[in-house]
Formats: sequence, C-alpha cells, structure tokens
Amino acid sequence: MAHYCTYFDSRYLSRGLALYHSLRRVSPDGRLWVLCLDDVCHETLRSLNLDGVSPVKLSDVESADPEFFSIKGSRSTLEYYFTCTPVLMSFLFNRNPDIELITYVDADIHFYKSPSFLFDAFRDSSVQIVPHRYSARNRALEKWGLYNVGWVTFRRDEAGLACLSWWRASCIEWCYDRLEGDRFADQKYLDQFPLKFSGVQIIEHPGVNVAPWNLDTGRLARSAGGELSFRGEPVIFFHFHKLRQAAPSLWQTRLGDYGATLDRATRDWLYIPYIRQLVAAEREMRALRRDEQRAQPLLRGGTRPVRALGNSIRAIAAGLRRDSIFCIA
Repeated sequence: MAHYCTYFDSRYLSRGLALYHSLRRVSPDGRLWVLCLDDVCHETLRSLNLDGVSPVKLSDVESADPEFFSIKGSRSTLEYYFTCTPVLMSFLFNRNPDIELITYVDADIHFYKSPSFLFDAFRDSSVQIVPHRYSARNRALEKWGLYNVGWVTFRRDEAGLACLSWWRASCIEWCYDRLEGDRFADQKYLDQFPLKFSGVQIIEHPGVNVAPWNLDTGRLARSAGGELSFRGEPVIFFHFHKLRQAAPSLWQTRLGDYGATLDRATRDWLYIPYIRQLVAAEREMRALRRDEQRAQPLLRGGTRPVRALGNSIRAIAAGLRRDSIFCIA
C-alpha cells in the first residue's frame, strides 16, 4: 500500500477532497493520511467516511510531540502549518510501524496519472524530492528554494529517518514565512538534503509537479484517449498554486505572475475541470453539514459586504491586467 499524507483546514477542504478523488482514481489502493488543522475539517472527513482516508487530529499530533506544540505561540498560523510537514511525517512513522514509505503531498495538487513508477525508481533511495524546474524567466525565484515541498518521500531506513529527523528539528527551531539566509519556511531546508544525506533522489520527470512557475517551458498535449502530456511526457500531477476565486464564477489563476498564459489547452484541460471539482466538493460539504453558519464557501467570507465587494473588484482588475481571470458557469 502506498501511504500519502497532507494537511489542510476547513477553508481548504474542497481542495483536499479534489486531491483525494484524483489520487483515488490513479492509486485506488493508496491511503491518504490527513492532518486536520481545525475541528470542522476533522468532523467533516469523519462524516464523509471516505475509503482510504485516515483523518488525524492536530491535538493528537501536538500531544505526541510536545516540542512541536511548545512553539505554537511563537508562530503565525501559516508558519505553524509549515512546521507541521516533517512533524506529521515523523508522527505517522512513529505511530504506524507498518509504514515503510510515506509521501507528503500538498493539498492543492491534482493527479492525472499514477505516480507508482516513482516508487519503482525509488527502490535504492531513502529520500525523494522534486525540483521546481523554474523557467528561465522565473529563475530568480530559486532564492525561495530549489525544490518544492509539494512532493517529498521518506523511507523508513537509517538515511531516510536521519534526514526527516533533521528536517523536523530544523523546522521546530526556525520556520517562518520569510527569507532569512539559507532558510525559508519548511521549503528551503530541502536544498540541504542532497548535501547532508545519502540516498537522496531528485525527480527529473517533467510531468511531475507541472506548475505555474514552469508551465512556460513546454506545451500541454492530449492524446485521443484523453491522457495529458507535457514536454512529451505524461502529466502525473499539476500544482494549482495560487488559484483563488475572485467573485462568483470568476477565478484568478495568477499564471501571469509567472509569465505563463491561460491558453485554451491550459484552461479547458486543467483549470476548468479542476474548478468544477472544487465547486462540486463545496456543494457536497454544504449538503452534508446542512448548516450554512458552519459552511466554508470558496469565496471566503468574514468581511463586511462592501469591503468584500471592493476586494473582489480589486482582485478582478489585477487579474485582468495579468490575463489571469476567466469565467466559468
């Protein structure tokens, strides 16, 4: 059984469900461990009772790792979430001795083809990471890290556990949402993996972690059978980084931030199908909860109507300047 883990709160539940359904299609025997970052998230996943999903309470991880919990008051919510990545993986290894391999995946990625070949190629390695593969115009972004935390695999062996232990200790010591020397959040530590530890494998397949920052390095294509490819290789998963809803039926891809364009193939084969899944997931959760006060809409609330309208108008204007907004029914 392939073991994956991720984390998200109730505001990100629709993306988490889209991740789950895509993973279930390509890896039906896999298990997805979800660290639920608030109670609504945990209650919803428990109620959905999805095959292959194991919800984990944040309080359980905090109780098992007092050192992690001790830094909660010194980090912003986002920074505490960043710190969770290696902490969760360590927790799962400690609690589940049958897990030999565990892969962390970001909640905003979407699978199109089985990643099983990555595990086949991983047989003689202990750690697996994926480079951002920034395009030439985005090369300056390497300062945030050469590798992306969107996919990280560890093996339960001496080298794998040593690397994971170092990453966890480093994040507990320092994990902030700013660039400081050779550190940024949980991500820039990955630059040190191949330098400090043996058995680190770097994924070179161009279809793994296709993302806004490397989308302009090739072209998407689709076979007669519907299989997506990028730069001549199958798309394993796409990273929907920065996708946001600006207003009802209007979505901001932020592709323009990276010099990529929302061409017809990108829109019709990637973004529109994914957004439809997010909307369907949101409807599923609202029907389940039957409580509009607890529902977490994709268009985030919490501000006064006039202010929310102003924010939407500004987001739409900015997106139009970047050619990053489109309409979907």
